[in-house]
Amino acid sequence: EGQRRATVRCVAGDVGELRHTVIVVAGDDSAVAALDVGAPPVVSLNLVIDEIDYDQPGADTQEFVEILNVGPLAPLDGVYLELYDGAGRGTVGEVALSDAAAALQPGERLVVGQPDVLALLAPETPSALLPVALENGPDAVRVVHRAAGSVEVLDAIAYEGAIDGQGEGRVSG
Repeated sequence: EGQRRATVRCVAGDVGELRHTVIVVAGDDSAVAALDVGAPPVVSLNLVIDEIDYDQPGADTQEFVEILNVGPLAPLDGVYLELYDGAGRGTVGEVALSDAAAALQPGERLVVGQPDVLALLAPETPSALLPVALENGPDAVRVVHRAAGSVEVLDAIAYEGAIDGQGEGRVSG
């Protein structure tokens, strides 16, 4: 009997069009079978801003944004928390959520906050440091997913006043 081996080959086109092809090759290198197993599944991200604390009495040393996964397992590659200044400066800071965890389990929370807040969290809680202080408004925070040259807003909250294009909800842009 001839020796048999299997080779797995991925054929890539544009992002989002990745296809996986499995080719079984006989000992004489002639293809015995090829199977196109299709594109990887599209992942729907169901992340929401569950809580935000941007203004405490006195010094603002306990600011945080809590993000909750209200769907199935949520990979965090390409997911960011953006901090938006309503005074016209635009995005003033961002955090790559994948720096805190590779994914969030259903019902799991991730906290982005100041050191005083992070010190109070259970060690297993995914967390990241706020890159800048949250301003007292009108401002906004939003969770976005960036992939294939597009940005999908998963959730957003404007506080201390309305800001065009920065409010609650889910939109693509």
